[in-house]
Amino acid sequence: MPRKLPHSHTCFVCGESNPKGLNVRFFADDHSAYVPLLLREEQMGYPGIAHGGVLMSILDELMGWAATMQTGEFSVSAEINTRFLKPVPLHTPLTARAQMTQRRGRVWYTHGEIVDEKGTVYVRATGKYVSIGKERTAQILQMMIHDPDAVSPQELIQQFQADIEDRTDGPEGGDNNV
Repeated sequence: MPRKLPHSHTCFVCGESNPKGLNVRFFADDHSAYVPLLLREEQMGYPGIAHGGVLMSILDELMGWAATMQTGEFSVSAEINTRFLKPVPLHTPLTARAQMTQRRGRVWYTHGEIVDEKGTVYVRATGKYVSIGKERTAQILQMMIHDPDAVSPQELIQQFQADIEDRTDGPEGGDNNV
């Protein structure tokens, strides 16, 4: 069942108190993070087309959440590769979705994309994220906004813990594909 994820006050992408930000709310399902999008003129590059930097920011945050869902820790982006396959039109219902694809110790690999309702892929991205650690994650979770209908941090981690154990029990000590 899809659940809303926590958000922050000040983040450019999800900060509810950031007047210059996107104020996006992310959701989680079984193995991915996603967000429905309807981009407006405020996110425009060329007339009628979404700005590539805005799209990358959304995918960056989303791929980070995908890794968090699988590891129980927040991370920072170390590398993001983005392919813009088609111009992204404004005022068009879209969905951005991301999954963690691989884990190597404290480095996590992700994949994300932005698609329309027909399944047309506009943007694809891959990312490499590095854990900030459990202690810093706990500090950040305390500062986040947890709406009543949002998944709690504890629930989020518990929901995926069994799946993490199933997929990382291997001879390489957690270096398996996720």
